[in-house]
Parts: sequence; structure tokens; C-alpha cells
Amino acid sequence: MEMLGKIRRMHLRDKLSLHEIAKRTGLSRNTLRRWLRAPQEVQVPVYSRPQALGKLSAFTGELEQALQADGHRSKRDRRTAKALFAQIQAVGYVEREASVSSTCLVSVQRNRYSVPCEFAGQRVSTRLYPTRICMVAGYSVSS
Repeated sequence: MEMLGKIRRMHLRDKLSLHEIAKRTGLSRNTLRRWLRAPQEVQVPVYSRPQALGKLSAFTGELEQALQADGHRSKRDRRTAKALFAQIQAVGYVEREASVSSTCLVSVQRNRYSVPCEFAGQRVSTRLYPTRICMVAGYSVSS
């Protein structure tokens, strides 16, 4: 809301042109025109990035527990990143990169799995669990 106030002040009080305000704020002139023509109750848009599943989201509880336990140890006796990685691998974390063929198939450990067609031609990260396999490409997850 403060940005809208600054823009109105520059335009109405300081008599700056839209071009000059655009140069100072980095906003487009069309956006400035729309904001200046609108009534006082205009809400400035708030942008938020969608929450994506992380590679280690299935193991966050275990990692947090290990880090909390290490917090009570001396710095020399704490687990290294390699030791934490070995710990989650022992629980079932395995990840490999694979390419999706034009026929929407992925080869993982000599097995072929079908994936949604929007993954065709992309590189996906395959996460192998004892009971299932997940394919991750960008923000999309296929189980």
C-alpha cells in the first residue's frame, strides 16, 4: 500500500510524468495509469510462489530429530552432512536422474515406468522408496 501512496504523491504533489515515475519505481506505465485511475481502495497485488515438495520432505522428521540430538553434543562429535545422508539412505532415500522418452516411459533399475505425458522429453528426478517410486520434474510430482 505504501508504494501506491508514493506513486500518488509523485504524480499529484510533485507533478512528475508517468514516464519519470516509471523510471524511478521500475513499474510499467500501464500499471501506473491503472493504479492512478483506480479509487483509493486499490489493493496492491501480493505475489506468492507455490509450495513445492522438496527432495527431502519425506525425511524432514528424521533429519530434525538427528539435528536436535546433535545440538546437545560437542561440535567435534556432531554428525557430518555425509553421515546424515548415509542415515536417510539407510531409511530408504534413493534418488537418480532419468530422461523421459517420447513414449512417456522412464527406465529405473532395469524397470520401465509410465509417467504423465507432460514429462515427455524432460529430465526427471526419480526417488525410490521401499513401497513406491516418485518422479519429480520442476513443481510437478508423479507417484
